[in-house]
Amino acid sequence: MVLKQLELFRYKQFKHACFTFQPGFNVIWGPNESGKTTLREALLLAFFGNPTTTSDSVRSATTWGQTEPCEVRLEYLDDAGVLCQLRKDFAGNKIFLLRGEEQFRTYKTIQSQVLETLGLPSEDLFRLCASLDVRSLANLGSRESRKQTGQMLAGLMTGASSGQDALTAIKRLEDALRLLGKGERAPAKDPGPLKAAREQLLRWQARQAEMAGKQRDRQDRETRWASATLELNALRERTDNLNRLLAANEKLSQADRRRQELILRDAEYEKADQRRRQWQEELERLDRKIEAESAARCPAAGIEELKNLLARKAAAPSGVEPALPADRSAWILLASGAILALAGSWLIWQGGAWAGWLLVLAGLGTTAAGWAKKRNQHAQTRRRQTQTEEAQTERAAQESRIKALCEPAGALPPEALLQSWERLLALRAEREALARSLAAMGRTDPEPWQAVRRELRLVEDVLADPELNPLRLAPAELAARQREREAAVERLKTLETETERWRVLQEQDARLEEGLAEAEEQAEEIRRRIAYLERRERVLKTTLELLDQARRDTLHPARQVLEKQAGELWSQLSEGRYKNIAIDDEDLSSKIFIPETSKWEGPEVLSQGAFDQFFLSLRLALTDALSGGRKPPLFLDEPLSAFDPERERAALDYLRSLSASRQILFFSCRPEYAEAAEHVVQLPSPDGKKGKETRQ
Repeated sequence: MVLKQLELFRYKQFKHACFTFQPGFNVIWGPNESGKTTLREALLLAFFGNPTTTSDSVRSATTWGQTEPCEVRLEYLDDAGVLCQLRKDFAGNKIFLLRGEEQFRTYKTIQSQVLETLGLPSEDLFRLCASLDVRSLANLGSRESRKQTGQMLAGLMTGASSGQDALTAIKRLEDALRLLGKGERAPAKDPGPLKAAREQLLRWQARQAEMAGKQRDRQDRETRWASATLELNALRERTDNLNRLLAANEKLSQADRRRQELILRDAEYEKADQRRRQWQEELERLDRKIEAESAARCPAAGIEELKNLLARKAAAPSGVEPALPADRSAWILLASGAILALAGSWLIWQGGAWAGWLLVLAGLGTTAAGWAKKRNQHAQTRRRQTQTEEAQTERAAQESRIKALCEPAGALPPEALLQSWERLLALRAEREALARSLAAMGRTDPEPWQAVRRELRLVEDVLADPELNPLRLAPAELAARQREREAAVERLKTLETETERWRVLQEQDARLEEGLAEAEEQAEEIRRRIAYLERRERVLKTTLELLDQARRDTLHPARQVLEKQAGELWSQLSEGRYKNIAIDDEDLSSKIFIPETSKWEGPEVLSQGAFDQFFLSLRLALTDALSGGRKPPLFLDEPLSAFDPERERAALDYLRSLSASRQILFFSCRPEYAEAAEHVVQLPSPDGKKGKETRQ
């Protein structure tokens, strides 16, 4: 979830206020009583408030001096990146959620959507994990929230609720062992019987050893003290030399890595420049080929006209109509008519008038039909001659136009001209695609390339430094020097502790030996008591180990992950001083490993700063463990007030790195935190000056 904007109406001192937030590290700062806590509670009210009720939390959100309840509007992005708009009107008892195009209007449905986005199933768990302030940093919530958290952790560990019976039995055994060994790991006002007996034995043994060996060991202690002092001084000098050597190698290693990066970037710039030159040369080659094509001198309209003319020419007839077949039917009719007329005339002359006249009439009709047919043949012949002349004229015009259209290409044949035009179109398309690619690449900016080469020369100067280069070590030798330094540092700490203890012992006055026999008798009696208690402790431990091992065989390592994550974070915040954390999965009780005493203690033995660091680490780890990777936004209200400058800087560095994957709202009255922020919201001061928002 990423919060975008919170708008308040009639909320405490804010009659109408609008606050915007950005992803990453947001700092909300202002003087005391400017409304930082009010703003954080307003965000919680937007998440969990129910406008259909009249609870105290709703009544307390009313603007000071007013009776009308408030209205809250929140915009945020869910895990899918969808913009959500949540509105809660406590005056009108209305609630509304717009998620993309979806709308929700019931409190139960909307609350399930909000809790699913947060990844935490209740307000108590959100306050426990993701809403932290310095006053309640060590408060792990109400009994119900701790119980719910323990159940969630147990569920993550066992994968089912059947492990609760085993946990109950283990808890009882642990209570018995804790009562028996009370005070063994952490100081207790009323230590258990085993601790009390051992303390008595230690006191008598110390008294006996003091009386018996004090004089005998003094001289040996002095000799060892002197030897340890010499070794301590030599180790300090050696450690300083190793630190300088390793620092020089670290600088050289960083320069090597940077040189490789710069070489790769330089190669990328050079490759891009070479590709651009190749494409420009290819454009020039295409331009020459386009210019060499004959069709380039012809307009596109002329080419289209030429295509149409050739198509019409191919579809048109040859222009010479075939001759009509010889038709002698007209002459036959004329001859037949003449013969019939002569025959009729002859019959009339012979006296057959009636038959003669019929033959004469038939001859005249046949002759008339012959003359009509003859005229029709002459008409068809003249029409065919006219069509042939027109076709020849049109064909000649087409040939002339085709020749004119081919003239710009050097009188190239039409078919060759069309082939040249097709090649020209292909070349132009290829050139246009290449030109688009070249335009998309953009112009070469030489300044970044030159900057890379300048930095590369500087890095190479560092690598060639005559003071640093002789100090370069091979990887195996470098690892050996690092191990040597770690061993020297550990040995240095041990010697410093021993020499300090010996110095204190040397300053103490010698005491006279007294009551040695009584001390031995008392010590023996206490040993028998301890032996009995230790046998009982072994029986309980064996039973606990067997039962716990049976349970562990079915567990998932959720608690181990939680302990590891909290331990790593605390190690970072404490600059490596503390690393190991043990967390109970039922009530969240925890213990820490104290390196100085090599014992597990409760967090109450820490200083206030380390105490706050421990619980900040624990609650941030709980956020990841219980939210299922949802990464809800973190509300941090002055959590670093008890940190010293070094650990405060380490904590800020961690929060900055954490803000890369989740949103953090850091509330503070100290403006210097704004320097570490990506987005700053300045709240109005109590005197009425308005706040402002800045981006860094």
